[in-house]
Amino acid sequence: MTVLIHRRNSIAECFNERGLFRYKTIDFAEAIDDFSKAIEYDDQMSAAYYNRGLVNYRMSLFQKAVVDFEKAVFLDVNNREFQLALNETHKALKESK
Repeated sequence: MTVLIHRRNSIAECFNERGLFRYKTIDFAEAIDDFSKAIEYDDQMSAAYYNRGLVNYRMSLFQKAVVDFEKAVFLDVNNREFQLALNETHKALKESK
C-alpha cells in the first residue's frame, strides 16, 4: 500500500512539473489539464492548486483562480506566496466587475 501511495504522489509530481513547463511555454490549456491531473492523483498537493490558480489568473479567470488559491492556502496555511496570490486575485476580481 505504501508503494502505491508513493507512486500516486510521484505521478502527481510529474504532472505538476509538466504543467509548469507548459505554463512557462504559454500552453495554458495543457498546463491546466496537467495541474488538474496532478490534483486527481494527489488532492493534497497545494502546489498544484497554486499553479493552476496562476494559469487561471493569467487567463483572467479570476473566480477559478480564487478557488484554487483558497485551496492552496487551506492546505498550506503558512505559505505567504499562496496568501499573496489569493489577495491579489481578490483585488483583480473586484476590479474586473
